[in-house]
Amino acid sequence: MSNLLMWSLQVTLLVAVGAAVARMLGNARARLWFWQGLLALAMLLPVIEPWTQALPIAIENAAPVAVIVDRAGAPAPLPSDWALGWREVLVAGAGVRFAWLALGLLRLLRLRRRATPITAPIATYDTHAYWFVSDAITGPVTFGCTVLLPARVLEMPPPMRDPIARHELLHVERHDWWFVLGEEIVRGVLWFHPAVWFALSQIQLAREQVVDREVVEGTGDQTGYLEALVAVASQNMRADLAPAPLFLKKRQLAVRVTAMLREVPMSNAKLMIRGAAAVGVVALTVASAMWLLPLQLAAQSLPDGQGVTVNAGAPLLHRTPIYHPGGTVTGTVTLDASLSAKGEVTDARVINGPEELRKAVLANVLNWHYASQPAPPTSTRVIVTFAQPAAGTALTAARVPVAVPAPPPPPAPSAAGRGGRGGPAAPAPQGPGVIFAIRTDGLSPELARLATDALGVRVGDTLPTPWDPTEKLRAVDVHLHAVRLQNGNGSFTILLALDQAAVANPPGAQAPVTTVGQTVQRVSSGVARGLLIKQVAPAYPPIARQARVQGAVLLSVIIGKEGNVKNISVVSGPAMLRQAALDAVSQWVYKPMLLNGQPAEVLTEVEVNFALADLPREAQ
Repeated sequence: MSNLLMWSLQVTLLVAVGAAVARMLGNARARLWFWQGLLALAMLLPVIEPWTQALPIAIENAAPVAVIVDRAGAPAPLPSDWALGWREVLVAGAGVRFAWLALGLLRLLRLRRRATPITAPIATYDTHAYWFVSDAITGPVTFGCTVLLPARVLEMPPPMRDPIARHELLHVERHDWWFVLGEEIVRGVLWFHPAVWFALSQIQLAREQVVDREVVEGTGDQTGYLEALVAVASQNMRADLAPAPLFLKKRQLAVRVTAMLREVPMSNAKLMIRGAAAVGVVALTVASAMWLLPLQLAAQSLPDGQGVTVNAGAPLLHRTPIYHPGGTVTGTVTLDASLSAKGEVTDARVINGPEELRKAVLANVLNWHYASQPAPPTSTRVIVTFAQPAAGTALTAARVPVAVPAPPPPPAPSAAGRGGRGGPAAPAPQGPGVIFAIRTDGLSPELARLATDALGVRVGDTLPTPWDPTEKLRAVDVHLHAVRLQNGNGSFTILLALDQAAVANPPGAQAPVTTVGQTVQRVSSGVARGLLIKQVAPAYPPIARQARVQGAVLLSVIIGKEGNVKNISVVSGPAMLRQAALDAVSQWVYKPMLLNGQPAEVLTEVEVNFALADLPREAQ
């Protein structure tokens, strides 16, 4: 509902500016194209504009699994019963409009069956039109190739009858009825939007003015055509309620007559200049509408880290998840948060708690937003407890991929499972380079199926070299990650999960990292910093900048023998900043680390800081 309101305001702004700009276009055909393009652009706004990402929403962490992203878990900005009620109203209104459209179509068919065929009252040239006369209508009606004329039109003298017939014939030649039908469908879907109704009325008016001009140009008798319009109006011929181009709407009569009397021929060059100016103004309006009234994606729902319990002290509108910053420290952090009248945290002061945990909690709480109804308190006390997780669960996101001891061989899929006709299960093949197992930690059954299908390899296949399924997995879900875990016998276990940090430390894995039988050595961040020869600065994500998210992202990095970053994973940090830190650090280059005079792979930690104060003023 919030996005629908934002889009409605965008369309209102666009149509309001369009109404002012259309006055520059003195040509009726140019105005018709302008309004049709403007309406199409309004419909496409949700498709062409970049949607902003809402802050992630913390949810209760109920199971020690990888972080699961629930795109549908964002709380609505309005109570759900209110939103549901308005959805029902919108659907009901659209249903009424489409029912009216269906009845109009049925009425047209009924009028067509009951009408009397007549010969064409004017020369039709090559136009394939069917002419009928009916006593059941009060004004000319054209749909498809059928033209229905009231009996009173045929009784008019030819100088008045012929312009009316020519007007309807031009609608057939231009296939206007199909455009009218499409416009009525748009009106049915967006029945609630007055700006859309206004744009549709301008399209209808411009269409009639185009046909008026073509009739005058074809007959060369502007005075006679104006007299025909006045004659129809004087005979009280009402606009018929049918989805078809109507010869006369009385509220448009004065505008049409004035347009024919005042229209001044405009050169093509002048018309092109004005048209280009109109397009430029509309483009500027679209950009302004997207910036002032952005559409927003549903917020991601992320659980707090394992063992983390949060007492916010007051009802929250939303908050970001809290993760353990690393290490083995447990304890409770207590702080007082100052709130604005809107419920936003304006300041926070730590009362007590372990020093290692204070920074992570403080940076997180500054992004919280408390409920503003009935009225937020001026301050509240926040208590965050970091407890030891259940046995076998890692306290923090692991820093690097690890080698997992080979588990007991699971039974391989039966022949029936591979499209055969059954048979005994064979043991999973083992050996160097063979895929021993594919694990999908924390994935739903459907996502696990899609992810394993996207890999392109199966249990028992020999893992190709090189092998990088990143693009295939991102086609399924941009949050999917995969890691090869080398077993003791040279086979591989492939681990799939949604969160890269969770992939980096599968539950129960405690062995050191191994690559081709060699243990990776750990070095301090200071030592690694001294070896750095190429450093790429991270780009501040626009979404994080708009949401005022800042802080430090801690990464675990494996530096290869050549000095390139070989493997990288997230330890902690704001979710919106993680990918930018990964993209930057993955391009860093170090001097090779020598151990016993030989290049060796090393493991270290890198902290990437994001601060809004460091950005240029115009980017803030």
